[in-house]
Order: sequence, then structure tokens, then C-alpha cells
Amino acid sequence: MATVLICGELGSGTTDVGNKLSKITGLPVYNTEYFFRTIVNEIKVSFEQLAEMEKSGEIDLEGVVRNMVIDKLNEGNAIIEGRSALLGLDKPANLKVFLHKDKEDRIKLVAERRKISLEEAAKEVEFSDKERSERARVLFNVDWTNSKLYDITINTSKISHDEAAEIIANVLAIKSRKK
Repeated sequence: MATVLICGELGSGTTDVGNKLSKITGLPVYNTEYFFRTIVNEIKVSFEQLAEMEKSGEIDLEGVVRNMVIDKLNEGNAIIEGRSALLGLDKPANLKVFLHKDKEDRIKLVAERRKISLEEAAKEVEFSDKERSERARVLFNVDWTNSKLYDITINTSKISHDEAAEIIANVLAIKSRKK
């Protein structure tokens, strides 16, 4: 039973690395989009209705997603990546990974993937950095970029996403043999 949390800054490659790691290990990968789609399907509402429910206070969307993340960690055999991984940072996992990338590289990646200008991407990266930092402070009273919270940190400006996935798989295998 293996659980991996892949936290990272917007544009650092958590989704790509998570998907590549899934192909290597066979572990399913979960992220915020997966959890939102699951909620929408279970309560049979549109994404717009879900957003309205959150806005009105009818549903604590972050709380629901956090509980879903914890459930996946407890079930085992899961890769949880991106913002959702941050929500499980205080829970046990076989491997906790932090991906970071030079800000300019993150902005370029976000602009390319979202087909937006560099200026718009820079605003999104800045907003995400602040939001994730605040979320970690509110939930756990920690600086989520502190390497002490993770088993490994990888700079995806220097290490490709393929290499990062291989490194994570290798560290996971080493840790599994030690048990």
C-alpha cells in the first residue's frame, strides 16, 4: 500500500509528474478536478450550482475535498497531486514530495497551458502562491514551502517531469523495501 502526496507551486508540474508517476507505479492519481467532478456527480448539480452552494455557505467545498483526500490516504494506493495534496499535508503518507520551479518558468508554462498572456499568467501564479501559502497557514500553521515537511523536493526547472517521476518512483521503491 503506497500513498504519495505531490505538492507544488502552480506551474511546477504536479499534474504532469503525478500522471507520469501513475504510469510508472500503476497507482491512481487524484487531484482537485477529480474531487470536484466526484462531488458534482454525487450530488447531481452543475459546477455553477456547486460554486453557488459554496458561495452561499451551503457547502464547505474545501472541507469536503480535504475529507476526500484523507479518505484516499487512508485507503492507500494513491497519488494525490496539486492543491489537493496540500490539504493532506498533515496526514501520514509513504512519500511527501514538493515540486518547485523558477517563477519565470512557471509563468511561461501556465501561459502556454492556459493559452493566456504572460501578464495574465504572472497574475495567476502570484495569486496561487499567496492562496496556497495562506491556506497552509490557516490549516496547519506552517510555511508549506519548508523542505522539512517533505521527504524530497525537486526543482523542475532543472529536472524534467519525466526525470522527476522516475526519481519519485525510485525513492518510493527504496522506502517500501525498508519496511
